Amino acid sequence: RHFLYQAALMTPRTAQLDEVWRIALARHSGQPDAGLTDAPGPLSRGSLTIYLQSLREMLRGGQYTRAMKNDDTEYFLSRLEREHGPAALRLALTALDQHIRYYNTLGKGALVGARAVHDRWAKRLETTPPQTRTKPA
Repeated sequence: RHFLYQAALMTPRTAQLDEVWRIALARHSGQPDAGLTDAPGPLSRGSLTIYLQSLREMLRGGQYTRAMKNDDTEYFLSRLEREHGPAALRLALTALDQHIRYYNTLGKGALVGARAVHDRWAKRLETTPPQTRTKPA
């Protein structure tokens, strides 16, 4: 029943993001060619590359330079917190903050929505009890 319930809740976009997530984790675990041949669903190869590069930096806490949709960023932050805990979420928020700061230097306007996503998750992290795990699995 649980599987059927989850399948009923999954939208085509969620299925795409799940596949991007799977590819990103495979690459993070040392499978660099994972997902290079096909982009999931209607997601273009270019968008797949942007998302994988952004997720790579979120997993490391580094700066990424290409933007993702705010809803998609929320989805990946949720997966990071759920599957890898507060330490991984903290790294991802560091990466998101660096991304926002970088983008603001380009003169294309502020990423107000991304900042709201960051601040909402940072506040959530403040209320999360400490965890001993220091890096994603």
